[in-house]
Amino acid sequence: MEREIAYWKKLYTVFIVGIVLLFIISFVWNLYKENKSIYELAKIEANASYNKDLLYRRWAAMHGGVYVPVTELTQPNKYLVFIPERDIETKSGKKLTLMNPAYITRQVFALAEEQYGVKGHITSLRPIRPENKPDDWEADALLTFEQGNKEYSSLEKIDGKRYMRYMHAMTVEQGCLRCHAPQGYKVGEIRGGISVSVPMDKYYVIFNSRVVSLVTSHLLILLIVFFVSFFAYKRFKYELIKRFAIQRKITESEAELHEQNQEYLALNEQYKAQNDELQEAKERAEESDRLKTSFLQNMSHEIRTP
Repeated sequence: MEREIAYWKKLYTVFIVGIVLLFIISFVWNLYKENKSIYELAKIEANASYNKDLLYRRWAAMHGGVYVPVTELTQPNKYLVFIPERDIETKSGKKLTLMNPAYITRQVFALAEEQYGVKGHITSLRPIRPENKPDDWEADALLTFEQGNKEYSSLEKIDGKRYMRYMHAMTVEQGCLRCHAPQGYKVGEIRGGISVSVPMDKYYVIFNSRVVSLVTSHLLILLIVFFVSFFAYKRFKYELIKRFAIQRKITESEAELHEQNQEYLALNEQYKAQNDELQEAKERAEESDRLKTSFLQNMSHEIRTP
């Protein structure tokens, strides 16, 4: 009995260890999926931001740029001095300056960073403006574009904060040549890219809430499995011990019956032996009576016959 109980106890332990390992694997896998999901969501936002930037950039290029009032914030672009009528004046005397797509994009980037924390940067391995020089991450991305890739993304830290950094290759279009023709750009060439950096804080809030849900659900299910399996094991062990107890009683009863049967057989043999002895004694007594009677008859006959 002890051996079988020990066997089932070992089997139950293996089952519990297996369940724990299964839940750990499930938790790690779901954690990986959630992390990947957060990464993809941030990448989708970054890509959407890039597409938006590309659209108004194309719109501005389609119109050859946009004239806007000269202000402290919007000064004439010194890199467009070769363009005729870079600066014009209305009949009322208002001074206007031409904003090319890149200039417009930079101002939109500044507003996006100020209001939403999303950073944007137009860059190239051969920038016109020094401010457009790529950082190390952007330089790596631009090198992959030269190898045929169209986009590049990863999670990086900027000023101690986590960002989804995304960069897409920028192809030279016909509208780009008005400003970039002097650099020898040709339509269809990849001459730079737009990088977008999306703050990950809001995504990590979502991720952390999902992690809490994952931990809670896994622990709850694990506890339920533990309790159900524990009580099932206890019940099984009780039934097993009960079965062994019944078997032991049956075995003891069989042994007792066998012993009683042996005693009965022994008594029966003893009774038979005693009965045989009594029969022999009876036969001897009868023989003795017969001989005695025969003797007396003979004596009586001799007495009556002189």
